[in-house]
Amino acid sequence: MPPTAKRAYRVPPGGQPEAIEPNVNLDAPNGMTLSKNQDFLYIAGNQLKKYPVMADGSLGAGTNFLPGGGGKGDGMVIDCGDNLYVATGANVTVYSPTGTVLGTFTVPGLGEITNVAFGGMDHKTLYVSGQGGKDAKGLFKIPMNVAGFPY
Repeated sequence: MPPTAKRAYRVPPGGQPEAIEPNVNLDAPNGMTLSKNQDFLYIAGNQLKKYPVMADGSLGAGTNFLPGGGGKGDGMVIDCGDNLYVATGANVTVYSPTGTVLGTFTVPGLGEITNVAFGGMDHKTLYVSGQGGKDAKGLFKIPMNVAGFPY
C-alpha cells in the first residue's frame, strides 16, 4: 500500500477540497490559524509554516515561519497584537508576527499541551488543553494581560 500523504487542504467556495501544497508532504500538519488581518495562514506540525492568503482566498507559497525551519507545534491561537501562541510539547511558546520568541510558559504537571484558545467575557482567558500525570490532564485556564483576537 502506498504511504499516506501528509497534507492540509483548502475548500474554495462551491468547490472540492484541494491540497495546499499538492506535490509536497507537510511534516505532520496539525494546528492552524489565521493572522489577525487574515492575510497569513499558519500551519503547525513538525515545523511551523506561514502562507500568504491571496485576495481570492487561495494561498501563496509557504515559508518556514522560524529561521532555519523547526518550530514543532500543535494547536495555536492569535492575540490582539497578532502574536502567535503555539502548543509546543509541554509548553506554550509565544511568537511575534516576525517569528521572534516573546516567551514560553507551562502548566504544571502537563507533559503535553495539545491546544490553546482565548475566551472569557474580555477574551483575556487563555484555555489550555493537555495531558500529563495522573491528575494533570484536561482543560486549564490562565488569566492573561492581553486579549485574544476575537473571532
